Order: sequence, then structure tokens, then C-alpha cells
Amino acid sequence: MDLTTDLTTEKIARAFSSHRFELALPHLADDVVWTLVGADPLIGRKAVKKACERTAADLAGVTTEFQRFRTVVGSTMASRGR
Repeated sequence: MDLTTDLTTEKIARAFSSHRFELALPHLADDVVWTLVGADPLIGRKAVKKACERTAADLAGVTTEFQRFRTVVGSTMASRGR
């Protein structure tokens, strides 16, 4: 999937869910709210970016192979399930 051109909402959601944050972050709203299960929501692009940077650092060198990857996209949100 080419994520460098024609970035649809689904492609942006897939990039984010696949930890390709550099592609997805510029497309998030300034007032984005990321709801995490079991944690307080992250509010604002800066907070989400900081969490993504921590996640990327924590996962550096880790390889994951998903057997199934689903993306659900609505008019105001996107979500991913495995």
C-alpha cells in the first residue's frame, strides 16, 4: 500500500495503527482525543505525538507480524482491531 500519495482516512488510520507515525501525525486534528483502554485519554496533537515517540522508542528493534489487520473508519474516527 502506497501511503505517500492519496492519503485517505483509512490509509492514515492504517499508518497510525502500524506505528508509521511520521505518516499519520501530520493529518491529526490539533484537538485530537486518543482514548486508550485503561488509561486517561490523550488530548491534543502534541500529547499524541509524545506518546507515539515513546512507543516508537520502546518498540525499536521489535518486529511484529499480524495475521489479521482490520481498520474501521467512520466520519469522525478510526479504529483498528487484530
